[in-house]
Amino acid sequence: MHPTLGPNAGEDSQVNPPAPGRGVGFYASFAAAAVIALLIMNRAHLSSLVRGKPPSPQTTTEVPFEQQEAIRVTAAELLSAYEGDRAAADSRFKGKKVEVRGLVVLVSAASSDDAPIVQIGPVAGPLTRAVMLSGIPRREVEGLARGAEIVTVCKGEGRLVDAPLLGHCRLESVSARRGR
Repeated sequence: MHPTLGPNAGEDSQVNPPAPGRGVGFYASFAAAAVIALLIMNRAHLSSLVRGKPPSPQTTTEVPFEQQEAIRVTAAELLSAYEGDRAAADSRFKGKKVEVRGLVVLVSAASSDDAPIVQIGPVAGPLTRAVMLSGIPRREVEGLARGAEIVTVCKGEGRLVDAPLLGHCRLESVSARRGR
C-alpha cells in the first residue's frame, strides 16, 4: 500500500465522482448565474443593440491621443523613471504622448523591409542604456549619425525587455545629420 495514494496506487482505478453537492448541476447553475450577472451588467449595451442603436459612449475624462499635451522628458529621465518604479512609469507614460530628447545610440532594422528602431540615450556610447523608438519612417532615419541630438514625439508603449519603448514616433528635430 502506498502511504499517500492508498491501497490501489498504480492500478487502473475509477475516477472519483464529484463531491456531494458539486455535481454537473452545481456547475451548470454556477455558469448560468455568471451569464445572468454579465447580462445584467451589460443590459444598457444589449438593449441598445436590440433597438438597433449604437450604445451611448461612456463618460470619460481621457483626452484623445492626438489632442494630448506631450509630456516632455529627456532620455535620461525616461530611463530613470522605468528603472525606479516600472508601475509608476507606466502610469505616467504608457498610452500618453511623450516628447523625448536624446542622443542617437543606434539605428537598426533586421532587413530593408523592417521598420527601423532608433535607440536614444543620455550619451551615445556603445554600451549605453537606451530608449527604443519605433515608427519613424526609414527615409527620416537613414541619415542619422550616432551622437546626433534628436527630439521625437511618440506614444508611450511601456517597457520592452530592459528598455522603455515608444511607438508611433514622429521625428521633430535633429541637431546634426551625416552627409549634409
